[in-house]
Amino acid sequence: MKIIQTHNMDPESLSIWERDQVYNGLDCCVTRDVFNALEPQLDNNTSATYAFSRALQGPTLEMRCRGVLIDQERKNQVIDEYQDAIDRVEHNLERLVFECVGMPSFNWRSPADLKKLFYEELALPV
Repeated sequence: MKIIQTHNMDPESLSIWERDQVYNGLDCCVTRDVFNALEPQLDNNTSATYAFSRALQGPTLEMRCRGVLIDQERKNQVIDEYQDAIDRVEHNLERLVFECVGMPSFNWRSPADLKKLFYEELALPV
């Protein structure tokens, strides 16, 4: 196995396989470095949350491998309920923006409209 010194390597000199191996190695090492920095900061609550998350890895992997049976009728019902809620909130927001700020056409999904609302109409600091 070739030893690759990542601190002074030229990525172009590596094969695709070697680049993938470097990526995987760095991914593992950086993840471990982050864990080593964060782990001492955990308190009782965050430690319990982390332990619970780790305990779910097995069942989650099993579900990913085998799949999970989904009640399609209920799924579609929930999606419709959320869409109705989004539509109501969107309508109320558009009405508020029109009545309070005076923007006759407002699309909350538009970065340009949000920028105009926040920075021009409401004069919020950037």
